[in-house]
Amino acid sequence: MVDDSNCTPMKVTLCQKFNVRYAYTKLPNRFGQTDQSIINEKLTSTYSTILGIKCYTLLPLFLCSQLVPPCNETGYAVPMCKQLCKDTKHRCDFFLDIFDIEWPDEIDCEELPDSNDPDVCVGNQQAMELNQIANRHCE
Repeated sequence: MVDDSNCTPMKVTLCQKFNVRYAYTKLPNRFGQTDQSIINEKLTSTYSTILGIKCYTLLPLFLCSQLVPPCNETGYAVPMCKQLCKDTKHRCDFFLDIFDIEWPDEIDCEELPDSNDPDVCVGNQQAMELNQIANRHCE
């Protein structure tokens, strides 16, 4: 059961469209934003092109976990995992440059947690699974 006093239903349509698998968020996010409609507008206007390019399958999870972070059962925001951050930056940085989109200064992948526990951080398991699939294709 999620602590409803600290969590709110995640209503960002772009995250729902890409089937990001959590229903509750904890705001404000790391950028101080509290309004999900403004967050949705920013996601759509700033990142729709790069999402369309599909530089990384987990880019929607990366973006959504930053802007509408998942809320765990105890009512705390769960950060993204280091591996998700590093893989997203590695695979999408070239395209960010092309579309003149800055990598947020607030996001330092090395400072993020590294765990398979989804209550500690988001995306580690998914990133590892994609890396294993990619490595099998390269062998």
